[in-house]
Formats: sequence, C-alpha cells, structure tokens
Amino acid sequence: MQNVADRIAVARRVDAFLEESGNADLRPAKDAKFLGHDLRLHLGDLPFQSERWAREFAATVVPYLDAMNPAALAAVPREQRVCQYLLQAGRLAEAAECARTLDRPLLAPRHVVRDGSGRTYWGRTLPQDEEAADALDVSAWRLDEQPFTGGPLRHEAELLEPTGPVLRIRLRTYDPCRLLTGGAPDTAELRLAASGAPLTVPFRYAAADEGAEVRTASIDLDLGRVPLGAKGFTGRRHPVVVLGRLGATRTDPLLVAADAPTLRARVGRHVVRARCEGRGAGRLEITWQRAGVLAGAEVLAPALPPRAGSCAGPPAPGPRPSPATSSRSCPSTTAWSSSKPWKGAVTPTAPATSTRNCGAVGSPCEPCGPTPAAPPPTPRTSSW
Repeated sequence: MQNVADRIAVARRVDAFLEESGNADLRPAKDAKFLGHDLRLHLGDLPFQSERWAREFAATVVPYLDAMNPAALAAVPREQRVCQYLLQAGRLAEAAECARTLDRPLLAPRHVVRDGSGRTYWGRTLPQDEEAADALDVSAWRLDEQPFTGGPLRHEAELLEPTGPVLRIRLRTYDPCRLLTGGAPDTAELRLAASGAPLTVPFRYAAADEGAEVRTASIDLDLGRVPLGAKGFTGRRHPVVVLGRLGATRTDPLLVAADAPTLRARVGRHVVRARCEGRGAGRLEITWQRAGVLAGAEVLAPALPPRAGSCAGPPAPGPRPSPATSSRSCPSTTAWSSSKPWKGAVTPTAPATSTRNCGAVGSPCEPCGPTPAAPPPTPRTSSW
C-alpha cells in the first residue's frame, strides 16, 4: 500500500508543478497517463487482495480520482472506467470482479442490464443517476450483435470437489451476449494438456430457459488420465473451455474464485495441485511435480553422461556413474488436502490407496542405461 500512496504523492507534486509553471493545460494528458499506467497497475491486483487491502486502496486512491479532470477519462478503456466508478462508489466486490476483464475484451461481465431505450449497462440493476449511467454504459460494446466466436463469455469454476484422482468442477457460464440462446452448443469440452496431447472431457449444459444469460454444467476431470509421457512432467497448465456451433469453435479460459483453497493430491508418480493462479484473469491452474522415482531421476539425470550409441554422442571418458537403484513398485495414493477452508467446499473423501508398477527408470533412449525387465504390473484398486 505504501507504493500506492507514493504514486499518489508524486502525482500531486506533478500537478502542483504544472499549476506553478503555467502549464495547467497539460493536466488532462498527465491524468490520462496516471490512469493508464499507475492506477491500472494496481487495479489488476484488486481481485487477489484481501477486503482490508481493498478498503485501504480505495481510501488512498478515491480522493485523488474525485478531483481529477473528467477530460482524462476519454482516453481510458470503457471497462476501466466502469472499474474506477465502482471503486469510487464503494462497490468494492464488484470492482474486483470487473478488474479481471481489464484489457480482456473476450472476458464478459457477469451481468448486464438493458433499459427500454436500447441502452446496456454493466451490473444487475439500472443506474440510479446520470453519473452512474454515464460510467456504467457499455452500449458501445454492441453485445447483442456479436457473433458466436467474437462475443465475450465468462466461465467460472463455482466449486472444485476432489474425489480420488477426479476433480469435479461445477461450471457456471455467464453469457450477457446471449450467444448460447437457441439451445446448447453442438459441442462443449474441457481441455487440459501437460506434455502430450490434451485430455478432452465432453460435457453438457443443464437445461435452461430460452434467453438465459447464465448456464451451469458439471465436469469430472480425471487428472490421472492427463498424458504426461514416460518421463513425467513438472510445470503448470490452465484448463480451457472449448465450445463449438455450426462448425465454428471458440476457446476461453476457466476462472476460479481468488479465495479458493489450494487442493493437493498424489496422483500416480506426481504431486498435483489445483488453485487460482493469483494474477491476470485468475484462471484455474493445475500444477504437476514429479515425485518418488521420477523426482530422483530428475535430480540425477543432468549429472549422467550420455550412453554410447545414443543421439547425444559418445560417452565422456572416465568411469561411468552407477545409475540409482530403486524399488520397482511404489504406493500411489490420491488424498486431496486443502490449504484452507473454503465456503461451499466439499470434504475430501478418504484416500484411495493402490499399488502399481512404476516402470523401469531407464530405457534404450535414456542416458541411464539398460535396466532389468520390470515385473508385471499389479492391478490398480481404488476406494471411492
């Protein structure tokens, strides 16, 4: 918060200098730069900060915004004007919701309202005065005229419910453009890719009234089926929602609440986490980290010389290090744990324990050399 206060203090000094030097006519240009850079920088953090931080931010920024030249607003994008007004009006939760759409024209607001004259306004209710109407008017977006692939949509994971390796997602899609009016899309899929081809999970929206602007669906994402390759995968990925109609498709991010807890589970030979990415639009983020044998191989592999005959070239001179040995069979548990309680979260089920064969550490194309044949895999059992 000190950074915010310092920026406001510098802006006030610049304003005083312009007045004293007779250059007050440059104030609108200075204000536009302040709004587009200094304020925009901190508005992007608003969805991921605490309510206390948001109140302090508003108390620091709003007095300066109230005294700003209105002409500076002409250079500000419409979604930022909406966000600034909500901040000035004390509607902090709505300001945080709006801040996710900044510079993201395909990310829709949750709700819009239309009046009898054909004007469209941001929010659930019509504005109460002329100032609010001017700030919340989004008629220029022409939401009722957008094509299926070009109109904004908003997909949010309303609830994440872990059950074994499966992450059940309660999806809520906000459709202020009514792009989905006239029936469900021809195809609806959740896609998640790690190191290989994406896992595609088809789903269907629940029945809704004609012209409904909110639709819901339930998706079961089995993280154990995501292709990770023989060497496993360490990194982060973000699921996307892919909708298709009449041969046209569109791909949109899947958002999640900023206060959603981090879910953690052991899935196969990886530790998997599901959480909000904590920046930008606040997408759902799935993170994999190698565990067990793969984790040891990840540490050891950079120190091993290439084996003879491989594409990496001849082996380095000197004695060859012995590859690490490990048990060929390891327990694989899927027990989700949460970093903190979450309103609406479902208590995870008991850990599902299974035993399976981990496979050989080495292979003809890996630098660790040949290894004895692995014993046949033990059938995997799960407790739901």
